[in-house]
Amino acid sequence: MAAYSRDQIVAFENAHSLRLPERLASFLCGHGPGRYGDIEIHQPDQIRDVYTDFFDDPGELFTKWLPFGCNHQTQELWILDISGPSPRFARIWHETVPDDWADEDWRGFAGCADGELDSIGL
Repeated sequence: MAAYSRDQIVAFENAHSLRLPERLASFLCGHGPGRYGDIEIHQPDQIRDVYTDFFDDPGELFTKWLPFGCNHQTQELWILDISGPSPRFARIWHETVPDDWADEDWRGFAGCADGELDSIGL
Protein backbone atom coordinates (compact mmCIF):
# COMPACT_ATOMS: atom_id res chain seq x y z
CA MET A 1 0.00 0.00 0.00
CA ALA A 2 1.22 3.51 -0.73
CA ALA A 3 2.71 5.64 1.98
CA TYR A 4 0.54 8.35 3.46
CA SER A 5 1.34 12.00 2.88
CA ARG A 6 1.60 14.39 5.83
CA ASP A 7 -1.61 16.00 4.55
CA GLN A 8 -3.42 12.65 4.77
CA ILE A 9 -2.13 12.14 8.32
CA VAL A 10 -3.31 15.63 9.34
CA ALA A 11 -6.71 15.06 7.70
CA PHE A 12 -7.13 11.79 9.63
CA GLU A 13 -6.08 13.46 12.88
CA ASN A 14 -8.48 16.34 12.34
CA ALA A 15 -11.37 14.04 11.40
CA HIS A 16 -10.90 12.02 14.60
CA SER A 17 -9.75 14.79 16.95
CA LEU A 18 -6.50 13.06 17.83
CA ARG A 19 -2.79 13.29 17.23
CA LEU A 20 -1.00 10.16 16.02
CA PRO A 21 2.24 9.44 17.86
CA GLU A 22 5.12 10.72 15.75
CA ARG A 23 6.64 7.25 15.58
CA LEU A 24 3.50 5.87 13.92
CA ALA A 25 2.91 8.92 11.70
CA SER A 26 6.50 8.77 10.44
CA PHE A 27 6.16 5.07 9.65
CA LEU A 28 2.94 5.65 7.72
CA CYS A 29 4.59 8.45 5.74
CA GLY A 30 7.80 6.52 5.11
CA HIS A 31 6.46 3.02 4.47
CA GLY A 32 2.67 3.07 4.46
CA PRO A 33 0.17 0.67 5.98
CA GLY A 34 -0.05 -2.94 4.86
CA ARG A 35 1.39 -6.40 5.41
CA TYR A 36 5.02 -6.85 6.38
CA GLY A 37 5.31 -10.61 6.63
CA ASP A 38 3.12 -11.68 9.56
CA ILE A 39 2.74 -8.08 10.70
CA GLU A 40 0.02 -5.76 9.47
CA ILE A 41 -0.14 -2.02 10.05
CA HIS A 42 -3.72 -0.87 9.55
CA GLN A 43 -4.84 1.89 7.25
CA PRO A 44 -5.90 4.62 9.69
CA ASP A 45 -9.04 5.32 7.69
CA GLN A 46 -10.22 1.71 8.14
CA ILE A 47 -9.63 1.34 11.89
CA ARG A 48 -13.10 2.55 12.88
CA ASP A 49 -14.83 0.11 10.49
CA VAL A 50 -12.74 -2.84 11.71
CA TYR A 51 -12.83 -2.22 15.47
CA THR A 52 -16.04 -0.38 16.40
CA ASP A 53 -18.00 -3.59 17.01
CA PHE A 54 -15.41 -4.79 19.57
CA PHE A 55 -16.28 -1.95 21.95
CA ASP A 56 -19.14 -1.76 24.43
CA ASP A 57 -18.42 1.99 24.33
CA PRO A 58 -17.31 2.86 20.77
CA GLY A 59 -16.47 6.35 22.04
CA GLU A 60 -13.27 4.89 23.51
CA LEU A 61 -11.96 4.24 20.01
CA PHE A 62 -9.67 7.17 19.11
CA THR A 63 -10.07 8.76 22.55
CA LYS A 64 -8.55 6.08 24.75
CA TRP A 65 -7.53 3.24 22.45
CA LEU A 66 -5.90 3.17 19.02
CA PRO A 67 -5.52 -0.33 17.55
CA PHE A 68 -2.97 0.28 14.81
CA GLY A 69 -1.77 -3.15 13.76
CA CYS A 70 -1.47 -6.83 14.50
CA ASN A 71 0.69 -9.90 14.19
CA HIS A 72 -1.19 -12.58 12.28
CA GLN A 73 1.16 -15.34 13.46
CA THR A 74 0.84 -14.67 17.20
CA GLN A 75 -2.74 -13.37 16.88
CA GLU A 76 -1.90 -10.26 18.89
CA LEU A 77 -3.40 -6.84 18.31
CA TRP A 78 -1.07 -3.86 18.58
CA ILE A 79 -2.82 -1.25 20.68
CA LEU A 80 -1.91 2.26 21.78
CA ASP A 81 -3.35 3.78 24.91
CA ILE A 82 -3.64 7.41 23.81
CA SER A 83 -5.55 8.66 26.84
CA GLY A 84 -2.52 10.11 28.64
CA PRO A 85 0.10 12.66 27.73
CA SER A 86 2.44 9.99 26.30
CA PRO A 87 1.10 7.03 24.30
CA ARG A 88 1.65 3.57 25.73
CA PHE A 89 1.95 0.38 23.68
CA ALA A 90 0.82 -3.20 24.30
CA ARG A 91 0.49 -6.39 22.31
CA ILE A 92 -2.84 -7.92 23.29
CA TRP A 93 -4.30 -11.35 22.49
CA HIS A 94 -6.99 -10.88 19.84
CA GLU A 95 -9.77 -12.38 22.00
CA THR A 96 -9.19 -9.94 24.87
CA VAL A 97 -12.04 -7.44 25.00
CA PRO A 98 -11.32 -3.69 25.24
CA ASP A 99 -12.79 -3.58 28.77
CA ASP A 100 -9.80 -5.71 29.86
CA TRP A 101 -7.07 -3.92 27.88
CA ALA A 102 -6.13 -1.65 30.80
CA ASP A 103 -4.86 -4.72 32.69
CA GLU A 104 -2.30 -5.59 30.00
CA ASP A 105 1.47 -5.04 30.03
CA TRP A 106 1.88 -1.43 28.85
CA ARG A 107 5.08 0.44 28.06
CA GLY A 108 5.95 3.80 26.58
CA PHE A 109 5.67 3.84 22.79
CA ALA A 110 7.99 6.67 21.74
CA GLY A 111 11.25 4.99 22.68
CA CYS A 112 10.30 1.40 23.33
CA ALA A 113 12.62 -1.21 21.92
CA ASP A 114 10.48 -4.00 20.55
CA GLY A 115 11.81 -6.66 18.21
CA GLU A 116 8.68 -6.85 16.09
CA LEU A 117 8.29 -3.07 15.79
CA ASP A 118 11.98 -2.73 15.01
CA SER A 119 11.86 -5.53 12.42
CA ILE A 120 9.62 -3.44 10.15
CA GLY A 121 11.28 -0.10 10.90
CA LEU A 122 8.58 1.21 13.24
